Amino acid sequence: MARLNDLSHGRLDAPRLDPREIVIREGFNYRDTNTEASLKHIAWLKESIRERGVEEPIRVEYKGGTVFVVNGECRVKALRQLWDEGVEVYVPAIVAKGDEAEILAKSMIANGALPPTPLEFGQAASRLLAYGWSPEKVAEYTPPHIRGSKAKAVQYVKDAVELHEAPLGVKKQVKGRRRRGGDYPGLGAPRYPKEPPPCRAGNRLCSLSGESEGPEGRQEAKVARKGR
Repeated sequence: MARLNDLSHGRLDAPRLDPREIVIREGFNYRDTNTEASLKHIAWLKESIRERGVEEPIRVEYKGGTVFVVNGECRVKALRQLWDEGVEVYVPAIVAKGDEAEILAKSMIANGALPPTPLEFGQAASRLLAYGWSPEKVAEYTPPHIRGSKAKAVQYVKDAVELHEAPLGVKKQVKGRRRRGGDYPGLGAPRYPKEPPPCRAGNRLCSLSGESEGPEGRQEAKVARKGR
């Protein structure tokens, strides 16, 4: 009978690092790790790692003798909290390959992480467009649950970028009306009102937040459609 190693098509050789020595660059991560959903995710990761260790390697960039986290910031933060409590757990790390744009794009669809919100995706997509990528190329890195067709994915990219470039007040309204948080074991389920107030940020921006536009938003959408 063949051994398991004989069936291997490659080997994962990941060094285990001290999370306190991994640098989190300010402004590098397009995700907001201070939202209710992210904080609950970090708390869940902390308890999961406490019980089972780190099961998913993080992606890092090694430059000038310094290790920078590329994908896995929530895991690094959860691990740091454990170290503060005296629980010393090291994290397996893999060096991310590609240029800055490729590394960013891959992080947008990395498994083992929370899917980006429309606001977060819009920020990342805007950076990719600034690198010279086309909306069609960015669309290849839309989350799997969004990527129904190429046309739909491209439109999602354009809408998310529009949301990212919208006035701060609009972004705050859309962000505030999104349903935050996930159901993580032992942390309780989030409580939502049965009928949330309608979003008045306007047509497609409201649709990105997953909510009803309300009468004002619907009227704006009608006007916009007539003008096309």
